[in-house]
Amino acid sequence: MKKRTFVATMTITGALLLGTATVFHPPLSNPWNVTFAMNEVAHDSFWRLDHVVFLVGIFGWLTGLAYFADTEYNSRDAARLFAVALAVWSLVLAAELAVLPQILHEIVLQDATGLQPIWGILFTWGLFSGYLAMLIVYVGFFLLSVSVKGWMSRAGMISSIIAIAGAVLSLCFPERSLWLQVTTAPLPYLWSLWLILRASFR
Repeated sequence: MKKRTFVATMTITGALLLGTATVFHPPLSNPWNVTFAMNEVAHDSFWRLDHVVFLVGIFGWLTGLAYFADTEYNSRDAARLFAVALAVWSLVLAAELAVLPQILHEIVLQDATGLQPIWGILFTWGLFSGYLAMLIVYVGFFLLSVSVKGWMSRAGMISSIIAIAGAVLSLCFPERSLWLQVTTAPLPYLWSLWLILRASFR
């Protein structure tokens, strides 16, 4: 019981930190709009802090979800997908914390314009990989929802399908990706919070 409560608290705290970091993150939703992204990152004083919070949040959220998927709902495949998504996010956030700011510093302060294509490639790779990581999470939610009973199962499947469609459409229509993400991504996120809260009081 104590372990379940601890993991539930970690999961919900991680989810809330992730949501907070997402709200304060610059509106970067188009992987190929590198010029806009570079300007936004250059003028963001809290880039590193925001991504540290994001990293802590995604770790707590996905680790907790993997635990509950495996132990409470017997959905080992979902747990594996959450672990894969966390690995992808860890690589992406490592680059966004340790590499992108350093290269941008050289470009802005040292006038190292030759590094701009490298920065652009890393940014595009990072944001695109983030979309892929969330696609993996949404598929994990779908598999997890199959193992859940009652109306929560249907809610999980529907919200997961909507979020998967939103992520795919965001890559197909990047100029509308911000709107697509705002209207589709919160659904499985909120579903996961309710699922963990319900599991923690069993």
